[in-house]
Amino acid sequence: MSKTIENKVAETILQEPFEVKVGDKSYHVAPASTATLIEVSKLISQLPSVKLDNDKVVQESLQIAKDCALLGDIAAVLVLGVQLPCATKKTAVTRWFDKWRNGDALTQRRALATEILHHYSASGLNNLIAELLAPMEVSSFFALTTFLLEVNLLKATR
Repeated sequence: MSKTIENKVAETILQEPFEVKVGDKSYHVAPASTATLIEVSKLISQLPSVKLDNDKVVQESLQIAKDCALLGDIAAVLVLGVQLPCATKKTAVTRWFDKWRNGDALTQRRALATEILHHYSASGLNNLIAELLAPMEVSSFFALTTFLLEVNLLKATR
């Protein structure tokens, strides 16, 4: 059953979590925190910076493909979010138990990134990342960073 436009607008405004299926598992994706957007930005900055020639798009795309495994990491961070570091002091036993019970966050991210790269085609990965970015407040983050950069550029008049 398709959703009405009103349902889509309400979900976007209320920032309700939505479900993404990767392989056999389903993940509930919550709205991105600022920490998640920052982590995604760090990963995007590591992608190869190449201007593709229109006549050689296929060849040049294949040349940089080896450096684009980060696309899986980007999608995984958007799905899982960034984990808040635990503020309480833990003993070795409780740290081991938490790692055993929850798994290491970085290990979970790597496993999901690998699974995403193996289950999605290039167009499917493009659609997944676009779907994950759509409800996030990227424009607000952009406006904030642009504003702060402009404030930083102002010079003293005296």
